[in-house]
Amino acid sequence: MTILVFASKFNFKTTRLQIQPLCPDDKALYIKLYTDERVMRFIMPALTEEQAEISFQNALKLNANLNTDRLFLTVRLLEELKPSALCCISHLDRKNGIAEIGNIVLPEAHGKQIAQDATKALIEQIQQMLAISHFVMDINKNNLAAIRGAKLLGFAQESESSNQYHKHL
Repeated sequence: MTILVFASKFNFKTTRLQIQPLCPDDKALYIKLYTDERVMRFIMPALTEEQAEISFQNALKLNANLNTDRLFLTVRLLEELKPSALCCISHLDRKNGIAEIGNIVLPEAHGKQIAQDATKALIEQIQQMLAISHFVMDINKNNLAAIRGAKLLGFAQESESSNQYHKHL
């Protein structure tokens, strides 16, 4: 299955969320997330607006690339219909049945369980489409909310010194 067909399967709803591939209309969300020092503090240094613009264009290109193992998705709460988070399949290893996933949530959407619900939905969709049974999240040791959410979803830390959390289905 090509990534383009794969990407088209990621336009779906849960009872609370609309999840769909990143599109040009999501530029403001992407730039807001990637330039916010508070949001990015556990991921990487915040980008300048110019860097975020370039990164956004690259993300759109990756979503359209037939040979990529990455996919960027926008998450909206159905009740608000405005974008509030991004999810990403940052690495997909179909041969070994492993998907690395992650998410970034706007500060005003914190506390609404968007990251947890989107991660759960993403796992279900990947498993259903590709029979992937091993999921990985790379979480900074200081990001206690993300660690708590991952554990609630059944992820376990690889080792005491690792930022990797794994879930086997």
